Amino acid sequence: MKPLHLVISLALQLSTTFCFAGWNVPVINYTVADYAAGTQNWQMLTTANGWLYVANNNGLLEYDGSQWTVYGMYYGNLPRSIAKMHDDAILIGGTNDFGIFTPNAKGRMQYTSLLQSAGCNNLNFGEVWDIKLVGSQVYFFARHHIITAQMQFADSIRLTEVQILPMDSRIFCAQEVGGAIYVGTGDGLYLLSGLRMNRIHGSDAIGKYEVRGIQALDERRLLIATDLGGLYAYDGVQVTPFRTDADAFIRHNQLYALAVQGNRIAVGTVQQGIVVMEADGTHCRYISRSEGLQNNTILSMTFDALGNLWVGLDQGIDYVQLSAGRLYLHDEQVNYGVGYAVEECVEPTADTRKLEGVAQRYYLGTNQGLYIADGADHALHLVEGSMGQVWNLCRIGDALFCCHNRGLFLVEGTRLIPICTDEGFWQVRQLPDGRLLAGTYSGFRLLTNTQFSTSAGTTTAKRPDTHWQVTNVNGFDETAFRWQVDATGAIWVVAAYGIVRLDWTDATTLRQQPVQPYDGMHSWFNISRMGDKILISSNTYCRVVQPDGTLRRDTALFALLGGETFYALTYKDANDNLLYVRDRTLYIRAYSPESASYSPEYALYNGDSHFVGGFENIYETPDGYVVGLLQGFCKLQPALRKHIVSSSLPQIYLRNVTVVSQDMQVVYGESLDAACSSLPSTISTQPTAVSTKQTRVFELPYDSYVLRFACSIDQAPADNVQYAYRLLPRDKTYTPFTNQAYYECSALKEGNYTLEVICRAAVAGKAQTEVAQSWSFAILPPWYKTWWARTLWVLIVLAVNAFIGYFLYMMAERERGKALHEKQLQILQLENEKTQLRLQSKSQELTRIMHDESTKQEDLAYTSEQLDKCLHDLQMHNVKKVEERLQGLKQHIAAKSSDESIDWQRFEENFDEVNAGFCKRLTERFPWMNKQERKLCVYIYMGMLTKEMAPLLGLSTRGVEMMRYRMRCKMQLEAQANLKDYLLSLTDD
Repeated sequence: MKPLHLVISLALQLSTTFCFAGWNVPVINYTVADYAAGTQNWQMLTTANGWLYVANNNGLLEYDGSQWTVYGMYYGNLPRSIAKMHDDAILIGGTNDFGIFTPNAKGRMQYTSLLQSAGCNNLNFGEVWDIKLVGSQVYFFARHHIITAQMQFADSIRLTEVQILPMDSRIFCAQEVGGAIYVGTGDGLYLLSGLRMNRIHGSDAIGKYEVRGIQALDERRLLIATDLGGLYAYDGVQVTPFRTDADAFIRHNQLYALAVQGNRIAVGTVQQGIVVMEADGTHCRYISRSEGLQNNTILSMTFDALGNLWVGLDQGIDYVQLSAGRLYLHDEQVNYGVGYAVEECVEPTADTRKLEGVAQRYYLGTNQGLYIADGADHALHLVEGSMGQVWNLCRIGDALFCCHNRGLFLVEGTRLIPICTDEGFWQVRQLPDGRLLAGTYSGFRLLTNTQFSTSAGTTTAKRPDTHWQVTNVNGFDETAFRWQVDATGAIWVVAAYGIVRLDWTDATTLRQQPVQPYDGMHSWFNISRMGDKILISSNTYCRVVQPDGTLRRDTALFALLGGETFYALTYKDANDNLLYVRDRTLYIRAYSPESASYSPEYALYNGDSHFVGGFENIYETPDGYVVGLLQGFCKLQPALRKHIVSSSLPQIYLRNVTVVSQDMQVVYGESLDAACSSLPSTISTQPTAVSTKQTRVFELPYDSYVLRFACSIDQAPADNVQYAYRLLPRDKTYTPFTNQAYYECSALKEGNYTLEVICRAAVAGKAQTEVAQSWSFAILPPWYKTWWARTLWVLIVLAVNAFIGYFLYMMAERERGKALHEKQLQILQLENEKTQLRLQSKSQELTRIMHDESTKQEDLAYTSEQLDKCLHDLQMHNVKKVEERLQGLKQHIAAKSSDESIDWQRFEENFDEVNAGFCKRLTERFPWMNKQERKLCVYIYMGMLTKEMAPLLGLSTRGVEMMRYRMRCKMQLEAQANLKDYLLSLTDD
């Protein structure tokens, strides 16, 4: 191996002395698709509100924590440099152009070119690679030119007193330190004084390198970064090399970017990402693509107010959370599986001598096996024979047990020694009498370290130096997954039907005592330990097992944890700090020995969709805690977060209000200089009164709008930002919390409205901080409710008055028309009398028809008499006389039959007029009736007796009765129903 490569290898191996191997800081990746702009990001800065601005190939790139926005320059110029001006304006330099971005009334950045006011239109100065501002004096650094001028804001933004300083050597970078401008060139380091470039004494050593960064290292020294020569320090007298543990790494990978904040230095390279070190050059952390970066070419870097690092890449932007207080196990080549258990390697043995000298070696149990973390080569080594599901690692005394789905094993160095392999084991705990109890898939087993034994019911694993006897425990054969042992030796376990207490009846037998059954199909119990107390928790049942074995309700303890609810995990560390998982979030309450009290809770880790549900685990390390996740493990270091806890609450910005339509018109927005009025940071289910002093932020004419309100916060990006919205007076309660940073509403009527937004976020070391702000706006009334419509209302009133006059005139006309009305009444009366006369005439006609009917019957009697005479003549053999009589009788019957048909038809017509259409309704109701049956119904309706109907129907009295009976059957009348009443009812409806 070449000497240079050997040095680099050794430097890499020593780069993680402050954390054990494989653990890396969290990195948030923003791809080109995320921010929808150019690939390269040259310079970047953060403003006072925590927003990020980047000189991107496509323009000025802005990130407010919720959304990315790109603002282009004129003529398609490529931005290369930016600088902030009083946190409310951004200076930007591109190709043969420079200018300023200022926020407008709609929350968008508006570009103003300063090229013309500087009189540099005809100067081909190329790309502006750096911009510095000292008071109102601004400096633009191009490749071979320095343009300086005074900024004026009186009437418009412009430059005055412009001066141009040409340079023979190339300008690489510049930095303002204490009001002085230091310039790194191809000829060394210079101090700019007015238009004079004063060479720094002793900077010849860096003249052969490209100066890529100049930063203030402390109050008396500058840190100078060169591309291939490493780092140098200037103390005001001379330039000397600045030695670090990463010198070989920096020189080999070509330094390109430098950032310094407090006691931390970040160096970005072209080939291998970033190295972050302390101000003395030690404790180096290397972050490259294998540690989470999108690529290894670093173009720019800047620290934010929280101590985290924004990184501009050749392709994309990354946010390295150096101060997040958490580290993740990461290797792009290997997936270590789901994290279930962690234990520290206490003492190296002969099997682990290759790991000696490496601090903080850990065993990590996953669903793929047992790994040992080796700090020497940045890798995890799988313990031989451990492949499979590791449920738990339990250290009791000097013994470390591995609870596996294939059995129970003893861990010694890099070996697993089987103890019992006939079923899976969950957990091993020690009883008060010193015995070890193990929970398995089907109950409990006792573990005893003794001499070899073959007693009944036992299984023995024998080694020359160790003897473990496993004894079955009777009385409980369910899976022993969640269980704890109290100080009396009683076992509290979650069984299939709820909480059960198990007491020992003898050395190997348990007696079950049900404590609390499940109260619902989706109920869930957990049993966990908090110091010397055992906590039983669910959403509806919370109790504490005291050291004496009694069970009682402890509202004070649960109030300390956040209320009586379900806790997936509870833990008290060596410093009496309380840690607990509630609602998939790990909280901590720090204990103060001086005041003997606990601090307010804050979220140490938001485990939403990260924790292993039902298998939450935590392990205490000297500098923090390790928790298992679905993606492996996370190391939490609360001490790293204490110095970044912000004393101010985050501010919510109403980034823009957009009318959702084809052109998506923006009607309002807030940017760098936004000022919002705050509401109390509490959530109320009742509407709050809107302050009359609150200023309207915008007004809209009346229309059927769909409005979208987009929000963001400062101090971004924050962890798990959630918003709740309420639009007063329309909404009575807030919407549920959501990750969507926008709110839409439609069909707003005219009137005054107030949008209230509550933001819940973990910002700057605070947990679940809730802040609320509001904005007032108005929907103007429609045109018919405006002041100019009042004239129309006056005209309408006049028209109404005219109508009233016309109405009075009509009243007079009404009086005159009364006489005519009386005449009309008289006419109606005469018409009524005429109708009565007509009805009387019809009644008389009916009487006549009845008379005719009677006459017909008399004719029938006559016919019968003539027939009798014919019979007599036949007996007398007077044939001729018989023929004459029959011929006459025939003619008489034919004439009478024709007259009868015509008369009955007229009868029915007249009868219907008098009796509400009885015959017509009868025919419609019973279309099967023949003429004879209808006659019978008419006669019954008229109230005639049977003997009166018989001659009219040409039947005998018996025949009429039979006809009535048959007709009742056809009409399906009940036996007790009266036929006459039924027929009368036909004309009632």
